[in-house]
Amino acid sequence: MVNYAFNPEDHPDEWSLDYSKRDHEIVDYQYYELEGIPGIQFRGPPLADDVLASGNYFTCLGGAQANGIFVERTFGDILSDRIGLPVLNLSVGGGGAGFYLQAPGLLDLVNKGRFTIVQAMTARTEPNSRYGPYGFVEALLDLKTGQQISTMEAWTHVFNNEPENAPKYVAESLDNWVSRYRELAEKIRVPKILFYFSDKDLNTPVDFSASDMLSILGKFPQFVDAPSMDKVRPLFDAYVECRSMRNYGYPLVSRFTGEPVEVDGGTMAAYAKGMKWSTNHYYPSPEMHEDAADALAEAVPDLNWQK
Repeated sequence: MVNYAFNPEDHPDEWSLDYSKRDHEIVDYQYYELEGIPGIQFRGPPLADDVLASGNYFTCLGGAQANGIFVERTFGDILSDRIGLPVLNLSVGGGGAGFYLQAPGLLDLVNKGRFTIVQAMTARTEPNSRYGPYGFVEALLDLKTGQQISTMEAWTHVFNNEPENAPKYVAESLDNWVSRYRELAEKIRVPKILFYFSDKDLNTPVDFSASDMLSILGKFPQFVDAPSMDKVRPLFDAYVECRSMRNYGYPLVSRFTGEPVEVDGGTMAAYAKGMKWSTNHYYPSPEMHEDAADALAEAVPDLNWQK
């Protein structure tokens, strides 16, 4: 496995996925930086220094779903209240498992805690023979041009301009996804839950005839399939699924006025310009986060985290 070096300067603003730029009217994510991990915004509020020093907390690793986009309280927050243990949310929107292998200090924080929840994240950030790794946060490296490119643009290009190679590239990325989770599981020394938070049927094949971005990528976690999950699941102490769609697609409203609002993804990332949001038609709803916490709460006692 490559030794990934994390360089914040390699992540320009158009790929930073600072959701607060788009979502300020809807929710305050209380983003902050952790000491020693510059350039990455984590969802707050931050834990007190004495809590971090004590190790009396659990962590959540994942993408936008674990980060809780468009919602006030994430499944981690809800679970924290139920078990009486603070949560350190280390999830990053658009992130993949490789992010946690390259960012210094993150796994130290994970391994100081009592247990961790690792979301089954996307495979669209994983490298292949066409695109190399580039931070594992919504970007890849175009091996033909040497330039960084968003994963959405990269895969749209492949399916429309190199369709004969698309199955090979997807398979290579999936192989790397499995390898990344294997390495991550090996490096996590505390009890760990693999958490599948999606209604996607893992037996649904990739549509290699698709041409538009959303159809190409499909449902989250993009490109991940049943055989890949079967290889990863035994590496964890527990496996939990939440396939809830309760209140999915609810309208977005201003946290200041309670009135309906529409936001433009272009304020967050250049590739998302024109992607308007008046409903939450992609991320889990508040009710789905409640259902996720319910599912996780059933698995937590078996981890023996209180010992």
